[in-house]
Amino acid sequence: MNRYFTMNSPLRSMKNLHLSVGGVVALSLLLIWNFNFWVLSELDNQLAISSSGINTVVGFDSSVIGGVSTTSSKQRSALQSASKTDDRNNGYTFHIVVSSGCNSLQDWQSYMFFYNIKISGFKGDVTRVASCETKEAANLLKTLHKEQIAIMSPNFHLHTTPDYANLVKPKYNFFNKPFGIRHWMEHGLGLPANLPKYEKTIIVIMDPDQALLRPFVQDMTDEPEVWSDPNGYKVVKRGQPMAAKYEYGGTWINKINVDQLLQVNATIKRVSRSESGLNTWTPQLMTDHFTIGAPYVAVMADMFEIVVTWAEFVVPIHAQMGDGTFMAEMYGYDAAAAHLNLPHQMSNSFMISNTAGDSSSEAWRQWVDGRSSEDVCSMDMNPVPHTLHFCQRYYIGEYFFSKYKLPTEPPNDIFLSCQHPLLKEPPKNVADIYNSSQSLDGTPYKLSPRDRIRMAFVICQMFPRLNGAATFYKDHHCKDDSANPGNYSKVFVFEQNAVKDKRLKREREARKRQIEQKN
Repeated sequence: MNRYFTMNSPLRSMKNLHLSVGGVVALSLLLIWNFNFWVLSELDNQLAISSSGINTVVGFDSSVIGGVSTTSSKQRSALQSASKTDDRNNGYTFHIVVSSGCNSLQDWQSYMFFYNIKISGFKGDVTRVASCETKEAANLLKTLHKEQIAIMSPNFHLHTTPDYANLVKPKYNFFNKPFGIRHWMEHGLGLPANLPKYEKTIIVIMDPDQALLRPFVQDMTDEPEVWSDPNGYKVVKRGQPMAAKYEYGGTWINKINVDQLLQVNATIKRVSRSESGLNTWTPQLMTDHFTIGAPYVAVMADMFEIVVTWAEFVVPIHAQMGDGTFMAEMYGYDAAAAHLNLPHQMSNSFMISNTAGDSSSEAWRQWVDGRSSEDVCSMDMNPVPHTLHFCQRYYIGEYFFSKYKLPTEPPNDIFLSCQHPLLKEPPKNVADIYNSSQSLDGTPYKLSPRDRIRMAFVICQMFPRLNGAATFYKDHHCKDDSANPGNYSKVFVFEQNAVKDKRLKREREARKRQIEQKN
């Protein structure tokens, strides 16, 4: 059943708040001291806390999704008893969590997210934390999860929360990440009371637009990682968190009023105000240890402390950043980790995304540049980064991808549907055939040999995975539909001018002839 949707309904319960810097501390204290009461009252007590102190709800009620009571005792039991045969994990279990909204863009991304984890060999649990504006939106999402996601694995879960984007005006969607994950930890897993149960659980926070290519392990000593600090620790345990290295630097802290930020009293006070790492932070310290982003990897105890503090810091940081507001959510995580004196081991191989420039934070030079087109277009390529973060535009020849351009509009133009064709996949020598492309707006691009290989890597890794997810959908939802038994034709290309450009076609044919002559 093809049931993708877009939510345009107004926020029912939460109030839009216009914040000045002067009002931030009061709001932050309200969020901290009255967090549970605030959520319950704003949602008309639609969330139910069990008598044991463990929330058995999935969003707004305690329904069971696809035979799996998501964020219930069944899930918690599975976390503890999950069989791990990988010696590199030393008895630890992994739980991947992803924060999203309730909308068609993040629905298809979440479908891809779960599917890529399914085929990656990952053995732990995965939870989508979806922040929805209304009870109706949450209920519809639960139906979609039951019909489309839970059938992939009994370890795939859903937890819905209120929408926190409207804490400020204009709204800031990324508030949903710290507040949503905190809600899941407190109301889904019963933290902090249940922390002893998760002593050997490692949390991995990812983004919806990240595809898992290689699962994480607890001991990465012998893994082919590219570390920011090769002499640093390589094992995830208490006090040793890790994350992907990003390149935004540490000068943003010059805009932060630390005294105001530390007026926020942490729910978990592992460090006192006088011991806070914010008292001695510097731009260089942040660049060296806290210029980070998803995937974030830490044991449950560390991650819970970070997430709680993250949710407390993010609102005042958002208010103080001014022109840098877009990054406030990431800065909030950095500040929380710094406050708790939890510097992260940064990895260049946890995430790969940006094909442009000479980025030193991503393992392009080490693992992609200099390889052949056939190598980067192989699904057996090794080594590969842990995740492919497809947040850019990617193009080579007639092949193009942007997460914003994949058809997701009902009723007919939906990639994850019975009637929509699959993507036309590139040949494995695509980087040898093309040295240029065009974006959808007609902007021409000449691609250097390095850029051709990088673009080929992303396109070649993404398209088969997108087609695999769409094929899984068709196999499970279209066989009984006589009118739409499933369109498996690999013919779809994005409507870009490059396809119609005669110059590009001539260039393509010329390069094909050159390759044929060489062979």
